[in-house]
Amino acid sequence: MLLAYFASLPLLTRVGSWYSFWYNVGFFGLFPTQDLNSFEIDSPVVDIFQWDPRCDYGYVFLGPRGSSVTNPGPVILDARGNVVWIGTQFDLQATDVKVQRYRGQDYLTFWSGRDDSIHGYGSYYMLNSSYDTSYVLTPVGDIDGDLHEFRITEDATALITGYEITTADLSSLGKSHKGWIYDAVIQEIDIETGHLIFQWRASSFYAVNDTFAPIGDRGSGKDNPFDYFHVNSVDKDPQGNYYVSSRYLHTVTCINSTGEVIFVLGGKRNSFTDVSGEPASYFSWQHDANWHPNSVLTVFDNGRADSHVSGDYSRGLSVSLNLQNMTSSVLQVYENPHYLLSPSQGSMQVIPETGNILIGWGHIPAYTEYAPDGEVLCDIHFGAGLFFEWGWVKSYRVFKGGAWTGRPSVPPDIDVYENTVYISWNGATEVTGWMLECSSYPHAADEEFESILFVSKDGFETVFELPDELDSYFRIAALDSGGQRLGYTKVFDSSSGQAVSGIILPPGLEETVPLQEPLLAACALGTAIVVIWRCYRKLQSISSRWNLLDIS
Repeated sequence: MLLAYFASLPLLTRVGSWYSFWYNVGFFGLFPTQDLNSFEIDSPVVDIFQWDPRCDYGYVFLGPRGSSVTNPGPVILDARGNVVWIGTQFDLQATDVKVQRYRGQDYLTFWSGRDDSIHGYGSYYMLNSSYDTSYVLTPVGDIDGDLHEFRITEDATALITGYEITTADLSSLGKSHKGWIYDAVIQEIDIETGHLIFQWRASSFYAVNDTFAPIGDRGSGKDNPFDYFHVNSVDKDPQGNYYVSSRYLHTVTCINSTGEVIFVLGGKRNSFTDVSGEPASYFSWQHDANWHPNSVLTVFDNGRADSHVSGDYSRGLSVSLNLQNMTSSVLQVYENPHYLLSPSQGSMQVIPETGNILIGWGHIPAYTEYAPDGEVLCDIHFGAGLFFEWGWVKSYRVFKGGAWTGRPSVPPDIDVYENTVYISWNGATEVTGWMLECSSYPHAADEEFESILFVSKDGFETVFELPDELDSYFRIAALDSGGQRLGYTKVFDSSSGQAVSGIILPPGLEETVPLQEPLLAACALGTAIVVIWRCYRKLQSISSRWNLLDIS
C-alpha cells in the first residue's frame, strides 16, 4: 500500500494550480463532490489536470464506484467535467456505461449489479432518452450476467460475458484431476426476444495450463473455483467474427460464427510474428480489445494484475495485423501520462467524432485524451491523485462522444430557501436557461403566466435570487437555445416559498375550481340524508318488533 502511495507522488510535481494540488492530495476528499440543494445526490467534482482545446467536446460516460463512492452508479459528464446526469434509480454499481444505437434509436446502456471483486452478478440495462428502462437483458441458461461486457451489434443483438462453474482436470497445475474452474462464456442474444444466437466457452479451445494466473489454493471445490481465463471484452466484425479478450491468458482470440478459432494474438498460443520494433503481441493482463477496419486491433494493456507486474506502465496499444502473412506490428502506443500501472479494469476508445483516443484507467480514477499520434491533450481526474492506486475510487471503463439527447420524463428539481432559488434538471441536455414566470393564482393556464426573469443555466444546479416584488404564485420554465419551453417546475407560493398543495388541475380547467366546494357540499348533504333515513327506518323496525312482543 505504501509503495502505491509513493508511486503517485511524482504526479504532484506537475500540478498546474493550487486547486489541482489540494484536489490531488485529497484535501477535498478521495472522491470530491459538491453539495446540491435541488437534487438528492451530491455531484462529483473533477480536476482538469491538463486541458487542450483540441479535445472532443462530447459527453463523458462513466460509472464511479469503490469504497469511497457513496452513491455508485452511471454518470454523464460534459467535456469540462460538469455533471449532466446521475442515475438515481439504480441501487447498485454500474459498469460499461455508454451510448449505443439499437434499431435507429440511441440508448444509454450499462451493466448493474454486485460483484465479488473479480466477477459480476447482475443484468444489462438499456435506457431511452427519457432515462426510462426500455430493455433489461440477462444471459441465457444458468449463467450470471457478468460486469465486463455489454455491446450492441449492427445485427440488433447484444454481446455479453458470463461464467459457469464446472469441473476440470487441474493436474497440469499441480492440483486434482477433479478440480473446479470458472468456465468463461460469451453469448450473443437477440435483444427483442432474448433468444440465444451464439455461444462459445473458453474450455472448448484453451487448456487450464495456458494461463498466466497463479492457481494458489483455488480449484479445490465448487465453492472455490479457479478462473484461469477471465474474459473481459467481446467485439464482432462485419464478417461475423468475434474477438475475445482473456486477461489471464494475455490473448485476443478471433472466433468465427461456427465457434472455430481463426487466430490468437498474444499469450502462449500466439499466431503472429512480430515485425515492429516493439512486439505487438507483448501485452499482459489487458482489457477492452476492439476490432477496427483494415485488421487493426486496439487493446488497453494493464501490464499488471495486483502484485504481478510485467509492464513498465499501463498504456493503450494499437496493433495492425497482416492476416495473409500472419504478422503483427505496433501502430501507436498511448502511455500513461504519470507512468502508472493500473492493476485492473480500463478501456481504450477511438472517439468517432474526432479520431482522438480516450483511455479510461480503470482502477485509477482518471481518463486521458490523446491526439491520434499519441500526444496527451486532456487529463482529467475524478479522484485524489495521491491515492490513485488504492482502488477506493474507480470506473471500470470510460467513454466519450456520441450523440445523446436527454429529455427526462420527470419535471425539473427545485428548492426555494427564503429568497433564493436552486434549480436543476437531471439529465436534460437541451436546457440553456431558466425563465421565472408569475401568475396571480396557482392554477393559471400557461398563457396566463407572465415571463419575469431569464437566467442562463450555470452548471448542473443554477442559483438565483427572486425579485423583491412578485405576484402571488410563480414557477420556472426550462428553455432550450431557441427559447422553446421544455418543462416546468411545480407552482410556488411567493409569500411562503412553498409548493402549492392540493390537486393541480390541468391547464384550461381552472374555471371549474369555484364549483368544487358547492359540489362537495351537495354530496356530503346527500350522504347525510341517506344515513339519517336508513337509521330512521331501522328504528321503526325495532319499535314494531317490541310492540308485537308487548301484545303477545
